[in-house]
Amino acid sequence: MTWSQDSIAHALLEEVEVTGRLMRLFRAKFDPEMFDGAEPADRDDTLAELNAGIISALDEVASLESDRIIRAFLSVINATVRTNAFREHIALACKILPQELDWIPEPRPAYEIFVCSPILEGVHLRFGEVARGGL
Repeated sequence: MTWSQDSIAHALLEEVEVTGRLMRLFRAKFDPEMFDGAEPADRDDTLAELNAGIISALDEVASLESDRIIRAFLSVINATVRTNAFREHIALACKILPQELDWIPEPRPAYEIFVCSPILEGVHLRFGEVARGGL
């Protein structure tokens, strides 16, 4: 993303309702307890409903920059396939499919694994199924 951390924070705080919806979408997609014992279709229906609600709420966003920032967050959440956010780890890791993010320049890797902790922040880019290096 090309925005400063201040711009991102301002957009998310300015549009608190949409930010809350983004958080609910992330939780619905990745919290293992949220749909414990439910059918996969229940999760799929909830994700579709949350996505539609976010897209609809974007019509009310005040600024174009905030709209773009929130859309970028939405696309990253939807392109994320795995995370350890709901496990007890000191580091947060997210596995993202950059091919689904049209705002990332080519060539896009097959996978991006983002890791953030108090002692390390890194990105592991993989252009194929097999990892050939490290962070």
